[in-house]
Amino acid sequence: MIQLLAKILSLGVAIMLASPMVFPLSFLLLGKKVQPKMRTFFLFLGTLVVGVVMAAIGFFIGQVVEPGAGPTVVSAVIDLFLGALFVFFAVKSLASTEKKFKEVDESQPRHFLLRAFGIGAGLEALNFDALFLVITAAKEVSTADVSSLDSLLLLVLIVFFFTAPVTIPLFLALIFPRAISGIFGRVNAFIMKYSKYILFAVFTVFAGLLLYNGIKFFF
Repeated sequence: MIQLLAKILSLGVAIMLASPMVFPLSFLLLGKKVQPKMRTFFLFLGTLVVGVVMAAIGFFIGQVVEPGAGPTVVSAVIDLFLGALFVFFAVKSLASTEKKFKEVDESQPRHFLLRAFGIGAGLEALNFDALFLVITAAKEVSTADVSSLDSLLLLVLIVFFFTAPVTIPLFLALIFPRAISGIFGRVNAFIMKYSKYILFAVFTVFAGLLLYNGIKFFF
């Protein structure tokens, strides 16, 4: 269980860092004059829906691999496929560039809450790096020899990491509203500067492990 938890935590940090656009967007919404906290909460709901769906997909994939039955051709092929995808995302993360947000004109009437929900769901649904990591982490939980309660708690932890770029800013804004600008500014600068290198390292390590497991089955 400890070994599995360590693996989920390492993947969780990567999941959180794989969403560098969502963190500044949360900060941007919290600085708005019209319903800032409620709009950020709906942004969270949008990311939550995507996270739960992806975790369920990853868990289902793990069940197909027949947990506890030992390595099979299906599990080996899936490991090779996931390993190849990890290599792709490792290279992609290292080549990524910083993205900017466009300011929204709030002088025109809009459905702010639904729009925030849609942006949250849309951004994360297209964030293939984070989605792939969530599926991989959920698959690890599904194939592990742990109790149903432990599996559920680990899945909740995975979803938490996925929504953390919204959850953490919103929580801090509620508890420490005056310190929001200084804290978020420094954290956001760090994430924008170093996240791609951390992601590259995590993707590379797990790519090696998955490819090794897949190749080992055939030789």
